[in-house]
Amino acid sequence: MTQQPPVLDYNRPAAKSPPNLRRIFYCLGLPLIGFVLGYDLDHRGDAEIMGAAMAVGCFLVSFALPVGE
Repeated sequence: MTQQPPVLDYNRPAAKSPPNLRRIFYCLGLPLIGFVLGYDLDHRGDAEIMGAAMAVGCFLVSFALPVGE
């Protein structure tokens, strides 16, 4: 008797929240975290600019993250 190779199961369990709602949380939460980290890490006096730059970067990264739609 030959063994069959393992098969990956890509069926995901039912999501508890709608995918669009999770995408909104990513698009709002990550820039807020990025702004706070950028604002806190910059000690040269341009904290608002650094925080805004990191927030924009996190906003763009949030579109690339897989959400499981």
